[in-house]
Amino acid sequence: MNRREATLAMAGLASLSASIRSWGQSTRTPRRVGELWGGKPETLQREIRAFRDRMRELGWSEGREIVYSARFAAGEAHRYDSLAKELVAENVDIIFAPVTEPALAARRATRKLPIVFALAGDPVGEGLVASLARPGGNATGLATLALELTGKRLQLLQEALPHIRRLAVLANPDTPTGRAYFDAAMKLAPEFGLQTLPADVKSAADIGPLVEQVKRDRAEAIWVQDSSFLYLHRDALHRAAVLARLPTIHFVPQMVEGGGLMSYGPDLLDLFRRAANYVDRLLRGARASDLPVEQPTKFELTVNLKTARTRGLTIPQIVLLRADRVIE
Repeated sequence: MNRREATLAMAGLASLSASIRSWGQSTRTPRRVGELWGGKPETLQREIRAFRDRMRELGWSEGREIVYSARFAAGEAHRYDSLAKELVAENVDIIFAPVTEPALAARRATRKLPIVFALAGDPVGEGLVASLARPGGNATGLATLALELTGKRLQLLQEALPHIRRLAVLANPDTPTGRAYFDAAMKLAPEFGLQTLPADVKSAADIGPLVEQVKRDRAEAIWVQDSSFLYLHRDALHRAAVLARLPTIHFVPQMVEGGGLMSYGPDLLDLFRRAANYVDRLLRGARASDLPVEQPTKFELTVNLKTARTRGLTIPQIVLLRADRVIE
């Protein structure tokens, strides 16, 4: 074989090798991730983007290595079970169900497919995992420490609004953590000189009348449960609070952006990004039962000065200096 023939042969082999690689890549079946969201697509853009952007950073190119199949309950919790069953029927490889209620629905639908949650308030008490260190089943993810941070939030509330004495606790007793959330606030509130008023909210239609009622009962502020239901209906809550001229205290900063007075809790979008790390590891062969539930590492104090002014409130400078974010 002369030099020209050898060169042509090597070029042919290189072309054949490239064709084989290209064929293998184009025919590889993408992994399928089912997503079970509580709200509507238009209200969850930042959360969806945070999760999928992190998946892309981890090497999962949408459409080639991975395909997302999303279901949105649009605030209707009774749809979680049927939507979870739809995802299972689609033969997805894994289900990402960010908050407690859809994650529980996913577990009812399957005990085989891995499930990842991002914002579980009490994953052990809610029945998602056997323990934080050893989940033991097919679900794992991140816990928000909502109950554990109750005392810290009450302390910050007292420092920001030292005149407050009557605090309405808005919670949904039908959710897994609703009653525990109220009990924790009621137990600790007297340590901060606060009297608590229960305000059980079970539907979106309850929000306006309940806020009006606690105003008549002389509540001076509203403590809002860390709840996907109340997060989904935050606009209705903010409208009612504006009419009643009552400040609201929240767990995540996204609630404050819409008109709440202040929040203290984990960075919600950071938890969505970290949930993608779980999905990545599970798709690469890890088992949910072996991946410990992680807790937040970043916490934020957010204060909305614009809301404070509309309520006629003055936030002490010492609180504003401690805030990670001040909305003006």
